[in-house]
Amino acid sequence: DADGTNVKRLTTDAKEDYDPSWGPDGRIAFVSERGQSPDIFVMNADGTGQKQVTNNKWHDLKPCLGTEGRLLFQSRRDAGTGIQEDIYMIRLK
Repeated sequence: DADGTNVKRLTTDAKEDYDPSWGPDGRIAFVSERGQSPDIFVMNADGTGQKQVTNNKWHDLKPCLGTEGRLLFQSRRDAGTGIQEDIYMIRLK
């Protein structure tokens, strides 16, 4: 609630879940360190239906759910060992 009461924990499966982002369809995208590196997950607003969207050795960060099932995020996946970070888009089903 707006006064800070009735808080509900939505994730419990990782050492760290962070950077949540609300989507226009009510889903939440977030970063999770459930595997070897940070990846993007999506879930329903009540915490159900958690689904891993990215899975690679590079850090996928700062998810943002857009319209028409689009997910934008930041990653170094094409930079090799460099420090360049780019923005990527995935179309969710």
